[in-house]
Amino acid sequence: MALWWGGLHTKIKRELHQLRNAIKSIDIDKGIHISSTEQIKNPYIQEIVKELNSLFARIEEVINGLLTFTADASHELRTPLAIIKGIVDVTLLKPREIPHYQRKLRELGAHADKMQSLLTALLEMARLEGSGEQMKMESLELMVIGEEVSTSLKPIFESKKQLLKLRLNPAPIKGNEALINQLITNLLDNASKYTHQGGSITVITDHDLNKNEAMLEVWDTGIGMDEETINRCFNRLWRAEKSRTTPGYGLGLSLGMRIIRIHGGRVEIESKPNKGTKIKVFFPLDLDAFEAYGLS
Repeated sequence: MALWWGGLHTKIKRELHQLRNAIKSIDIDKGIHISSTEQIKNPYIQEIVKELNSLFARIEEVINGLLTFTADASHELRTPLAIIKGIVDVTLLKPREIPHYQRKLRELGAHADKMQSLLTALLEMARLEGSGEQMKMESLELMVIGEEVSTSLKPIFESKKQLLKLRLNPAPIKGNEALINQLITNLLDNASKYTHQGGSITVITDHDLNKNEAMLEVWDTGIGMDEETINRCFNRLWRAEKSRTTPGYGLGLSLGMRIIRIHGGRVEIESKPNKGTKIKVFFPLDLDAFEAYGLS
């Protein structure tokens, strides 16, 4: 009996030693997972390995979510920070009256509020993508958000003498305001970056009662895209060769696609090299809000 118990104790000790070595040899770059445990036969130790791998998987989801949030936040805050810097630089060009400073401070405060809302929404989206939960949605109007974003980006368009055209019709949806705001910002920012000096950018919102869809369209007269770029422009960190020296394609459009998906939407792209680009985004129409308009 003593020999049997001693042999069992030695075997368990050996398997625990193997488990310890397997944990120590985990390569974080290849994923947090215990894999080198073929010689472990004890069911209790196997159960420990299973629970540890389950815990590591949850930790990895949190880490990936934070990395995604950090990458998105650092990229998406560039545009509002550029706008804020522009407001400050222009305001300081010469002495102003007190009402002017007050008005500009209110503008800066509004941009700061939007940045805070964006950071909160990005962090929430990163968390939800790992957990499978659904994001809380509220009634939004693409027509209103489209006009607000277009107005906030006017300094960018004016700096390149680009003509902005708005054709806004009711397009109510259910969504997260900060994320929809950022989606439209990304689409307009990209349209401006890839449209030449003096070109034009058109923003359209509308609805289709037959398909129960709300539509957002951003149409530019810029450099356009070939088939490969169209197929890959929403991939994370990928950018067309011709745009490698210009920040744009990559994180911004990748985030845009994730925002579209989390809202149950879809996207269509029409583009040809040197012929401009038309991006159409479709969302489920908020029928209750639409009926409240009293429209048919």
